[in-house]
Amino acid sequence: MTVISEAELIALRANMERKSRPAEEDTPDPGPESVLQSKIMKYCKDNGFPCLCFRPSKKAKGFLVPGWPD
Repeated sequence: MTVISEAELIALRANMERKSRPAEEDTPDPGPESVLQSKIMKYCKDNGFPCLCFRPSKKAKGFLVPGWPD
């Protein structure tokens, strides 16, 4: 079990809050959903956020129905 100090906890929370807010220059992505999803996956991996992605494949036909939430 790892114990952190109160100051470390405050710094960690501030860091997480800063990363969760979008930058002011961010604009909506007009491209296809697959491009947006790739950007989100990269952002999550780069910033240590857990993420899962279920991309449909021809082998898994019928596993995910159209409209399944990402």
